[in-house]
Amino acid sequence: MRRAGRILLPLLALGACGQAENAAPADAGRTLTGRISLLEPGLCQAVEGQLSVGRDEWLTRWYGRESEADAPVLLGEERPSLIVSTPSRLRVNLGAADGPRTFRASVRREQPSQDPDLRAEIFWQAPGAEPRSLAAAVLASEDDSWQHLAADLPIEAGDLWLIARHEHPGLAAQAGARVAWGSPVIAPLQPPDLPDVVLITVDTLRADAVARMPNVQRLFAPGEWAGRAVAPSNWTLPSFASLWTGLDADQHGAGRGAFGAPASGPEARAFTALGPARTFPEALQDAGWATACVHQNPFLESWTGLGRGFDAWIRTRDGLQSNRGAAEGWWRANAHRPRLLVLHWMTPHLPYGAADGADPLQERDWRRFLSEDRTPEERRAFFDLPEEQREQVRSRYYAEAEALDRELAEWLPELLAGARRPILLFYSDHGEELWDAGSFEHGHSFDDSVVRVPAAITGDGIVSARRLDAAAPAGHLGLHLLHLLAGSDARIAEALRQTSRGLPACGFAPACPGAQGRARSISPLYRAEAEGLEVDAQGARRLLPFRGEGSGGAAPVLDPATLRRLAELGYAGG
Repeated sequence: MRRAGRILLPLLALGACGQAENAAPADAGRTLTGRISLLEPGLCQAVEGQLSVGRDEWLTRWYGRESEADAPVLLGEERPSLIVSTPSRLRVNLGAADGPRTFRASVRREQPSQDPDLRAEIFWQAPGAEPRSLAAAVLASEDDSWQHLAADLPIEAGDLWLIARHEHPGLAAQAGARVAWGSPVIAPLQPPDLPDVVLITVDTLRADAVARMPNVQRLFAPGEWAGRAVAPSNWTLPSFASLWTGLDADQHGAGRGAFGAPASGPEARAFTALGPARTFPEALQDAGWATACVHQNPFLESWTGLGRGFDAWIRTRDGLQSNRGAAEGWWRANAHRPRLLVLHWMTPHLPYGAADGADPLQERDWRRFLSEDRTPEERRAFFDLPEEQREQVRSRYYAEAEALDRELAEWLPELLAGARRPILLFYSDHGEELWDAGSFEHGHSFDDSVVRVPAAITGDGIVSARRLDAAAPAGHLGLHLLHLLAGSDARIAEALRQTSRGLPACGFAPACPGAQGRARSISPLYRAEAEGLEVDAQGARRLLPFRGEGSGGAAPVLDPATLRRLAELGYAGG
């Protein structure tokens, strides 16, 4: 099965691991957890070969076309990596450790080809001794997917070697495809007593849909529940950037460019990426948490900048059970560390497919219509269905929420069975209008059906049962997690004080510092009748006039597969 991969923008400077002949031993006490990331400058030497540090992404050939019947569940995975030529030798000089430790990484060849197989191997060399092999993987010529490598390391001081060469010894000196060592980490084998965190994010889940989700309600009953929180925006990209940073959508830069003249018809408006703002996953990663996101949305791809702070950024096929395998594999592989796992479901995003029976939208070319960024009046006219058909669409939407509720009830307890002091969060990026204000879908309006969403957090010893009836800003949920963690443990508080630099000091309530007593939802995806909505602490609503200024962020370069997938969902960009 032939696959395709590519190298993304540099993460650090070329040769960031250092070239010094006598590097100082790596210090195992760098983080709260004792984790050492080999991506940090100065920790390894390129004794042989070329070395760069960047984000390396593996993509299947189905990427952007996962609607095909033969598409696999796993579509792609990105990891921050040491990227080396073949042959190459990287040396890491390690000091003595306080206890047992392990090395973990994923490895892959950059491109599949007809070239001979490659070999990635881990060696340990004690002072004055010969190197001994600890683990190896064959990188077959036709397979460029990630393979996991792990090796327990001695507690004594010594050198760790990462070797990439041809599998056949007779070709050892010949050049071959580049190899990526993804998320290379040394960590203690005994996990520290720190909480595991699972963040469940659901696309397009409006507040009232939770009434159809009894299992989610029971799951979060012991914690804080905001049943009608205010989403940061009416579409995915700026809403997630706000969750990551705690910033409003007009501050973090992620979204869409300025509108042109207010005429109907298609136009080129570039999508924009997250700016330099720090994120709460970066803070947890720097403090020592293992971090991963398993998602199903092209607006969460690497071009958005949302993958910063994650050891693994994994794309699966749209489907209720698609996240299981990738999430379980990563969860088990990182059981020796505290973990942050983000799980994102497209369900109940359009097209609604959980229910059988007639779909009134099937006869309408809604993808083409939405890609042309029509006016609100044209949208209302296009989706002006008879009430009987509207009710069929509503039933299909709510069936999606019910199906997701069953999936979470069946699978999540299994995943959390071995978790340490687990903290569970729930977030919806936006809702869905089902003709509540005379129109349909999202991105076009700031009606309550689109911006009122559920958000919650639960965890023993970290939060008590509380219902937030006010307009809690959903985008502050990630920052709220950091503040709760800091309040639960003095060690965590100090680690987060150092790693949360630049993040706003803000909790999960309208009156918290930084929220100024209000919640905002702004930055529409489509041409709209308002730029956004403000809700004050008393619940009063104020619509912001539409100016069409866009997000102001930088436009990334989108690959053809991503553009194709966005078009399949009905989104067009420049």
